[in-house]
Amino acid sequence: RQQQLLQLRNGKKANVVVPSRSTYVKGLETQQARALIFTCSFGGGHQSAASAVSEYLTGAGMHVESVDANLDPEMTSMTQQKSVEFFNQVILKRRMYAITNAGDSFHNMLKIPKNTRCPAPECNSDRKHQFRTAVLRRRPHLVISVYHMELVSILEVAKELGNIGVIHLATDMDAKMREIFVSSTAGPIYPRFRVGVPYDIEKSWKTTEPLPASATFLSGYPVRREFLQPYDPARVAEERRRTVPPGTRILLMMTGGGGQDVQTPYLLAKKGWKAGHRLHIIVVAGANNDLETQYAKRFDGRVTMPDGREVFQGRDRAVTLEVARDPANTRED
Repeated sequence: RQQQLLQLRNGKKANVVVPSRSTYVKGLETQQARALIFTCSFGGGHQSAASAVSEYLTGAGMHVESVDANLDPEMTSMTQQKSVEFFNQVILKRRMYAITNAGDSFHNMLKIPKNTRCPAPECNSDRKHQFRTAVLRRRPHLVISVYHMELVSILEVAKELGNIGVIHLATDMDAKMREIFVSSTAGPIYPRFRVGVPYDIEKSWKTTEPLPASATFLSGYPVRREFLQPYDPARVAEERRRTVPPGTRILLMMTGGGGQDVQTPYLLAKKGWKAGHRLHIIVVAGANNDLETQYAKRFDGRVTMPDGREVFQGRDRAVTLEVARDPANTRED
């Protein structure tokens, strides 16, 4: 249209074919929808979530690309690489979670946002330019984030480039929105933003504050296809009969790829769950080959299950625990 007007202004016959609005709209409708997923390499959970979401959307007919905001060549830097290396090789491998937890607590106490605002055109940064370039190269209709630390930059770029819709999928019970939208950043940048909460638990919903409830929805946890098998009541009943005593509730606990030694099993084993109710805890060890040994030191009881396997028993004898290890995990250190 601009070329046509320029030719008419210069007294020339317009020979530029301009498609009608209906043709343009039809072209948009027939175009394959595109989604861009931003993930990170701090631990393995974010990558697993990104893979699962990509699988869902691809199955729905969308064209999906994922960008690792730490290690992909277009996004990385020496600082990014060293940060990932330190977190994965030191914090996770040596299970020094107290360091990061203390840092998070310090930021929250002082209300220091993890990702400060830098609105265009008055402000720009090399990091924000990387996000902008990633979006421009792929021209997505939807941007999805599975990590929260750089949400502000992602939202600002999405707004600048045409108010692209953004969905953030929390991968933890704690959505950590208070770490991003503290008082100094004053809430979401624009309305086309939603946060998916993985669990319908009141404490989890509370962690989306200060966002309004209208900016959140129950998304479920993004898991691989293997976890999405149709519910088979007959098989469930048979597995329950074979593996645990009658009337036992089962709690599956996953504590990250590094296999954190969290306090929840110890508290349940000490205080019990509900009077007169049995509880069996299955803890997924991740890469922590020492987790079973740690439980052995603090669980003094042992009990044999219906199928003959021996598991740990807590001070409250109605609570039992076992550790599930990945057979493919052969790490010896």
